[in-house]
Formats: sequence, structure tokens, C-alpha cells
Amino acid sequence: MTVLRAAVTVFAVVVSLVLSVGVAGAGDGPWGRVRECESGQLGYTAATGNGFFGAYQFSAGTWDAVAAVVDPMWVGVRPDRAPAWVQDRMAQALAFEVPWGGPRHWPVCGAALVGVTAQAAAVGLAAPPRSGSFGRSGDVALECQVDGRAGLERVAVRGKVWFVDLDGRGGPGELELSFGVAGDVAVCADFDGDGFDEPGVVRGDILWRGSWTSGPATGSATADGVRCAAQGCGR
Repeated sequence: MTVLRAAVTVFAVVVSLVLSVGVAGAGDGPWGRVRECESGQLGYTAATGNGFFGAYQFSAGTWDAVAAVVDPMWVGVRPDRAPAWVQDRMAQALAFEVPWGGPRHWPVCGAALVGVTAQAAAVGLAAPPRSGSFGRSGDVALECQVDGRAGLERVAVRGKVWFVDLDGRGGPGELELSFGVAGDVAVCADFDGDGFDEPGVVRGDILWRGSWTSGPATGSATADGVRCAAQGCGR
């Protein structure tokens, strides 16, 4: 079986900021602008004695509150001493995931995130290093651009159940969805041209496109039929 991956085109998210501080280059995306605004050249190692730490200037209390939800192993770790990908992950969670979060936690610099989707904001963020095995013998193994961070996520398709390794640590995966039927050929590619991959299955000469669920709970993807001749899908 040959799985064709469409080329991933990442569209730059242009956000206008009227700030009295320097702004990162256009290629850095929204979070690059927040980092430049918050911590400047000190970046991820920023610890100036003002009670805020790291690239995104977390207080210890806010960091621990987010970490308790996202990944408790980082509770109690000073933000500037956490790896870049962990700081990125915590900032993304504070802005878009925890119920009490949002760009307001960066009263000035958060302007770069206003009107930006979580997926678009994640473009260019550091990906966690991979560790551990993922999937089982007999799974269909794919690598897909699921959430916009640098690198690809491991995907294991077992029958019609898709498991996604979002944190790079292997194990059962952090995202699970049900999509397709027995006998389908699983693929992932940027079918709609938005810069991110979507799950798909080839059934006969029809490509059925789906979408990733937006949380840890299991969900079903909604599909629409597109003929392979038009999409260039392969096996």
C-alpha cells in the first residue's frame, strides 16, 4: 500500500500589532510575536527577578495551574527551566484550552492571538521529542500534520479506530476517533488546502475525508465523498 501525502503549505497568520516593543519576524507566527513582546532576546530562559519566567512570562502559580490540567509532571518546575516545547505547550493550553484561559493573560502581548484559531496559532511551535513505542502489530501506521506544531504526529489506525500520539510519548495516544469501515485504506493529507492534514479513507474509487476531533474524548468524523480522480488519492 502506498499512501500519498499532499504537500503541506503553511499559511502565515498575519496579525497587526500596535505595540511600543519590537516584533518578531513574520515567519515566527503569533506565538513568536508574543515571545518577542514578553521576553525579547532572553526567550525561553528569561528570569529577570520580576516574578515571571520563561518565554511567555508565566508566574509560578499560573504555570502550576495549567500544568495540573495539561501535564502534572511539570507542576512545581520553574517555567524558564522547562524545555521550549513544554513552555510552548503550556502557553497554547493557557490561551486556548483551559476554561479560565485566553489571550487576556497577556494583557498587551496577547493582541497577537486575538482572532487566531488554536490550530493556526500552533504552527511553528516546538514539537515534543518522541519516545516510547506507539501502536500495535497490524496497525496501519501514518504520520500526519494534525495540530500545526513542527514535525508530524504518529497515527495508528486499527480497523476503523484512529489513535493519535500528540505528545510524542507513545502509549495509547491522546486523541481517538472512529472513522471508516472494514476494508478501507487509511490515508491522511491536506485535502482542503488549509495547511493541516485531515484523516481520509479510500473506499473503492471514492476518498472519504474526515476531521480530527477537538478533545480527548472519542468522537466520529464527518465525511463527504470526493472521487479519487479529482483528489489524486492513492493506495
